[in-house]
Amino acid sequence: MQEGWRLGQTVAGFRLQRLLGRGASGEVYLAEGAGGPPVALKLSTVPTGDAAAGWKEGFVAAARNAQRLVHPDIVAVHGAGIEGRLAWLAMELVPGDDLSRYTSHNRLLPEALVLALASRMAAAVAHAHRHGVMHRDLKPANVLVHLPGNVVKLADFGIARAADAAQTGTGVVMGTPAYMAPEQLAGNPPTPATDLYALGVILFQLLSGRLPHEASSMGELLRDVASTPAPDLRTLVPGVSAATAELVARLLAKQPSQRPASCELLVAELQAVMVQLPGPEPGHGGAQQAPRSDAQSQGTSLRATPTFPVPMTIELFAAVDPGRARSNNEDSVATDDGVALAVLADGMGGYNAGEVASSMATSFIRTELGRWLREASKQASDAEVRRAMDICVDNANRAIFNASTSNPQYAGMGTTLVVAVFRDDRVLLGHVGDSRCYRLRAGKLQQVTRDHSLLQEQLDAGLITPEQAAFSSNKNLVTRAVGVEDSVLLETHQHDVLPGDVFLLCSDGLSDMLDDAGIAQVLLAHDSLETRGKALIDAANDAGGKDNISVILARASGGASAPARSWWPFRR
Repeated sequence: MQEGWRLGQTVAGFRLQRLLGRGASGEVYLAEGAGGPPVALKLSTVPTGDAAAGWKEGFVAAARNAQRLVHPDIVAVHGAGIEGRLAWLAMELVPGDDLSRYTSHNRLLPEALVLALASRMAAAVAHAHRHGVMHRDLKPANVLVHLPGNVVKLADFGIARAADAAQTGTGVVMGTPAYMAPEQLAGNPPTPATDLYALGVILFQLLSGRLPHEASSMGELLRDVASTPAPDLRTLVPGVSAATAELVARLLAKQPSQRPASCELLVAELQAVMVQLPGPEPGHGGAQQAPRSDAQSQGTSLRATPTFPVPMTIELFAAVDPGRARSNNEDSVATDDGVALAVLADGMGGYNAGEVASSMATSFIRTELGRWLREASKQASDAEVRRAMDICVDNANRAIFNASTSNPQYAGMGTTLVVAVFRDDRVLLGHVGDSRCYRLRAGKLQQVTRDHSLLQEQLDAGLITPEQAAFSSNKNLVTRAVGVEDSVLLETHQHDVLPGDVFLLCSDGLSDMLDDAGIAQVLLAHDSLETRGKALIDAANDAGGKDNISVILARASGGASAPARSWWPFRR
């Protein structure tokens, strides 16, 4: 610590709680401000002498640029400043690890999940480019991920390097050489094409477990990057798809003009490759395309979609917790406020396989179904939305099954699933396994999904009583799951939604610890969705926390009262 910062010390109005990391440009602490949420506080020492003025100018300019980047997949910068020889930067605190965790051979992620993560990274970089900001140092260590929470965040948009460049003068190569494009290593200024090259290196490393150019000296690295083509991914990873290998090769092209023209186009290409990934067995075909809605294909809807005079608003909150008994978290949640979409999955398979399966499910469905819902808009019929849900879940199932059958470390992995699409006065619910959905209406809680489990089958057959079920050893045996076979049946239902309704999606880490009365008691004792969600997790942990706990809460407001109608299963 160059300035002797101490835990408990107040620096720039923040109280230092815990050291999170240390690097060449400073230290990062978990810190708390007055009345605000915890932040990641980066502290750096301003150089002395003639270099000070240039360093400060570069730091302030880069900090302002970073604060302009408001995007769900970019770490938010809350504030920055310089006080004497102290430069500080307050950033969003992101759970999880950086992407380096998944570059070692024993932790490589399935191709489909790598493409999904890359699509979100490219979209975030595209947002920065639209604001005239280049990252300049994209690498796994600057990508924060939390698979259970479906979190992907780009960090470190060049603040320290901008300050250093201002200090040392123009023409200095700034960045991490192994991820830098040939023209960047030659000292040329960064452009969107240099960030695209770095994304290609990250993709190559995530898929193969090695860098495209590995050298014993800087001189050798510079020569290789400048003149030696990167190895063909298919020679290192025989199972990788040809489309993925070709896209990575174009990203790693020596000439910037041979790379994709922009990050926006890269996002489209990545998503197209995801859809084209082969199915698990010959004869099953590739992934299906979500159907075009009548509104998409004809410009109008075949029928009017009933709407309230005042549109219904859906508020969403999601949280995951490892519980008290497990060190790893195999649950995953994802929401998309823009299309009122919620997805929750509870993985299984041991080691990190369950974590991978659940993350693949939530990431795929949030991306594919979310995009379809945006393009289709509210003019799409319920039948079209149901069909899109079926296809997106089937594609996720195929991707997970294919990964489990082609990679021994993921053998047998799978996940339960519950997905909700809210549409004004109704919600379309789909589920697989024993992850549940409840509805709280007028103070009464009702489970609106039926578990796909051996225990539920025994209850339905009258073989055991609900009292016996509470102590059954068959609690965790599901009869249906995503990714364990080459096809899966999504059970789908429709329910009416009234203003004030609260829907709870949860894993069995909650429902096994709290009975329906206990869940209702917690929900009724609190008002905001955040306090309700946290209180449910606390209550499950207080009851033993024997499994991972995940919750998504959705509350409806606005609109006008509508006559209740019964739910029905959709015929498939």
